[in-house]
Amino acid sequence: MRLQKKATDPAREAFQKAVDADEKLVEAQVELGTLAAQQSQWPDAVKHLDIALQLDPVDSPRAWFMDAVAEFNMKNLDGAEKCARQALKMDPGHTNPDANRLLGLVLATKGNLSEAAVELKTCLDLVPPDTANLAQVKGQLAEI
Repeated sequence: MRLQKKATDPAREAFQKAVDADEKLVEAQVELGTLAAQQSQWPDAVKHLDIALQLDPVDSPRAWFMDAVAEFNMKNLDGAEKCARQALKMDPGHTNPDANRLLGLVLATKGNLSEAAVELKTCLDLVPPDTANLAQVKGQLAEI
């Protein structure tokens, strides 16, 4: 409820209390990792998301995606690629085109431009035409 009310500090405190009581609460770890990522606290994000994924590697494409974002921002390209690929594998309905975009950016940074272009094109195919960052994705694809 605190997250819904955009009360992030109280929400973080509640999730931390939950984790303090039981480190194996996967969703609390995911939320702590997500909140850390939203504040660009990448090491904390990776710590919580890695714990969540060790506890439950099969039920959270969101955790895999957020871990990929955090790993990318920490310049761990291999970790980011692994997590992004897992997020995509767990999302057969393609509900998160940002995972394709992130994988494309990781691959481009690693120098794999042809595969990066494929992922960015896939992202463009999946996003609605009124998406706010559509021009940015098109620009990234043009650069590649």
